[in-house]
Amino acid sequence: MVQAILDGQSADQALSEATLAKSPMRLSSQDRAALGDCVFQVLRHWRLTQAAVAPDALTTQVAVDLQVLVTPWPDGQDKAFRARWAPWVQARLQPQDKERMHLYAQRLKASNAWPMAVQYSVPDWLMQQTQADHPDLDQAFWSALMDRAPVDLRVNIGQCKRTQAQQALADSGVQSQPTPYSSWGLRLTQPTGLTQLPLFQQGHIEIQDEASQLLAALVGARRGQIVVDFCAGAGGKTLALGAMMRGTGQLYAMDVSAARLSAMRPRLERAGLKQVSVLGLQSHHDPRLARLKGKADAVLVDAPCSGLGTLRRAPELKWQVQPEDVTRHAQLQFDILSSAAQLVKPGGRLVYATCSFLREEDEAVALAFDQLHPAWEPVMAKDVLDELKCDPQSGLTDASGRWFRTWPHRHKTDAFFASIWTAR
Repeated sequence: MVQAILDGQSADQALSEATLAKSPMRLSSQDRAALGDCVFQVLRHWRLTQAAVAPDALTTQVAVDLQVLVTPWPDGQDKAFRARWAPWVQARLQPQDKERMHLYAQRLKASNAWPMAVQYSVPDWLMQQTQADHPDLDQAFWSALMDRAPVDLRVNIGQCKRTQAQQALADSGVQSQPTPYSSWGLRLTQPTGLTQLPLFQQGHIEIQDEASQLLAALVGARRGQIVVDFCAGAGGKTLALGAMMRGTGQLYAMDVSAARLSAMRPRLERAGLKQVSVLGLQSHHDPRLARLKGKADAVLVDAPCSGLGTLRRAPELKWQVQPEDVTRHAQLQFDILSSAAQLVKPGGRLVYATCSFLREEDEAVALAFDQLHPAWEPVMAKDVLDELKCDPQSGLTDASGRWFRTWPHRHKTDAFFASIWTAR
């Protein structure tokens, strides 16, 4: 399974296939969750573990054994896992295996002397490019990427107040805290299953990272408007925009992936959103877009990207994304942004976003848009956040105040970028 992920398969798909009910593994739901945690830990530490076992070849079995027996997990998450699985691993180790494990453990204890890219288990190119793009980032950033992301919820403000949702969760034994930046958000104290809770089934809450919630808020969608989510995917931000619009106006959810859009429909029904038109595009130049040209009050372009800002959730991307992929994404992102901009009416708002921290996908695309589309007026993200009553000391922008940015080590969120314009 780990090797399949390293070879390009998504971690979610590989885990799903490995833990199907018909699988001979016959795991309980608790054990399936523990297996997923272990696999993600293996992926987070893959390069570090390779260095520890060298010159021996790192097999997936050795990597798993090291995660079960040796490698520390963030926030003590390994304790319960080891209590259940460490005796099983120890029992099947041969004497020579135990000797090697002891040697590997000693090397891992001395890993703070190794290069940062090895310590924090990232490819050299990614470490070098990130340091060039953001010289102010220190080890706290890379350390945060090794952690498991918290579970954030967005409360459907059209149906339920945040305080009510928090109390309902507590009554079900789920503890949470209000998110510090999004007025819609709750952060779980401990990850837990939510889909069987009435609060979830009734559409009062959705799982959504706080940074993603803030991105939707930047769009400024209001009652009665025409709003477009141009790269809607499975609809997390579409749902947030619909809640902002209080079920009025017209909201278009568009994407070139029909499979992703199909996953949105039950979520829309659960949230009670009736004003959403789901449109599968042939491409971002689909001729059907012409009927919306110059009519939208706001357009969100959460563009396809490397996804590197989500490494806490998708650590396999460290080994799957290559530098040429970033360049390819940047070219496509600019093209999509330029196409989506045509839908905005004079005075309307355009928001470009990625879940990446690389400038080639972020500021470089926005600045290229500035240069080739002078009719658009850049909007300071700081001003929009002030309108949203975000704490001025929150650090949710770059030093200039133009770009919206979130960081896992500073904000406990995924790393997001956004640029905002108004159509003249």
